Amino acid sequence: EALAGVETAARRGAAISRKLLNFSRQDVAHPEVFDVCEALRGLEGMLRQLFDPRVRIELTLPERALPVRIDRGQFELAVLNVATNARDAMPEGGHFRLSVRLDDDPARVGIELSDTGVGMDEGVRRRIFEPFFTTREFGQGTGLGLATAYGIIKQAGGTIDATSDHGKGTTFLIYLPTSLTYADKNAEDAGATK
Repeated sequence: EALAGVETAARRGAAISRKLLNFSRQDVAHPEVFDVCEALRGLEGMLRQLFDPRVRIELTLPERALPVRIDRGQFELAVLNVATNARDAMPEGGHFRLSVRLDDDPARVGIELSDTGVGMDEGVRRRIFEPFFTTREFGQGTGLGLATAYGIIKQAGGTIDATSDHGKGTTFLIYLPTSLTYADKNAEDAGATK
């Protein structure tokens, strides 16, 4: 367990470094195929450390393997960046829920992250993925967290969006293509270039 904690901390340190590199020189991603549910289970301990003990954390993940193809460190960083915003939105405690949605479309995997925090009005929600946009006080946020998450998910061929009501919390929904989708697309691209 101690070694697993060391590995998790090392991954987190590498992810933070990549966060800055992505903006300074567009660091190259190293995509790999992995089970998204297993990766999210591996983040549970880090999420519990991230949140105040008054926040109830709930993970709802299917038992079946759902392979995606994305840089794993960058994926974990994107999830932690969204979770960090949820933490900041619940200074008095609340409920953070992370679940994997099993839609009818087998070509994509849905990951939902929701909180019961202060929420956002529509003007703020429209700008949350802009680099350097932040609602935090000066010196308390860079405005890179959600912009980084957006770039990571888009680079992997996915989508990320948010819904929110002021005073009623926020829900982020990430869709990633399954690894099979990438294999099919690469085969089509190779056929098109011949």
